[in-house]
Amino acid sequence: MESENEKEEWNDRSWKQLMETCLKTHDYILRSVLNLKYDLERNRNHSLIRSISGRLKTMDSLSAKLQRLGYEVTVKDAAEVLHDIVGIRIVCSYLNDIYSAIERLQTLDRIQITEIKDYVAHPKPSGYRSVHVIGLCDITGENIQFEIQLRTTAMDSWAALEHQMRYKKDLPESTFVNQELYECAQMLFETDCRMQTIHSYLHDRRAAQNLEMEAAIEDEETETDIVTNGHLAADTDPVSSTSKA
Repeated sequence: MESENEKEEWNDRSWKQLMETCLKTHDYILRSVLNLKYDLERNRNHSLIRSISGRLKTMDSLSAKLQRLGYEVTVKDAAEVLHDIVGIRIVCSYLNDIYSAIERLQTLDRIQITEIKDYVAHPKPSGYRSVHVIGLCDITGENIQFEIQLRTTAMDSWAALEHQMRYKKDLPESTFVNQELYECAQMLFETDCRMQTIHSYLHDRRAAQNLEMEAAIEDEETETDIVTNGHLAADTDPVSSTSKA
């Protein structure tokens, strides 16, 4: 938690200073997640993280959100209230990959996870699914809030199209549209579940085959050792030598 003195310091900061700090935080998290991707995939047979992207909220978006939430449009309120000035999106291949990535995110330096909102396990009424990881990042001596969204390719496709149709369009409420979007989200989630099942099956088969191959190699090495040791014993057997004499 920030002290009262730290909070008051934001009153003396300019919007430019805030955004410069947020940009540094954004770049640091992106680099950290990219390194995390390489580390996670080093000993795996698939691309766990398919894409990584990031953005900073614009001044217009910051101002509109603060007003919508009932706050003054100040640097102090923006820094303390808005947890998504810095936004990162991670698109994963499979459902289990989301949680593998989250587990590793919690080990990153200079990053403290404060909240995890699991909309995959508990989707929004619209059908939206994603996991939102909210936290603090300190690379300049100041904690900057951030939000990382993790989802599968199917979830990302649904969210992108839903956003394109609805966002800032002031469309009238439509039961038909709501129901159709919800059912599409459900079908895509069922596809994600089936894809995860297939991937897990293939992974287990591959692991079993590797164990069988390792066991076969060990058996061959054992047989070779027995034959070799047998020849050595025959060559140095004193009884055999005496009999020949």
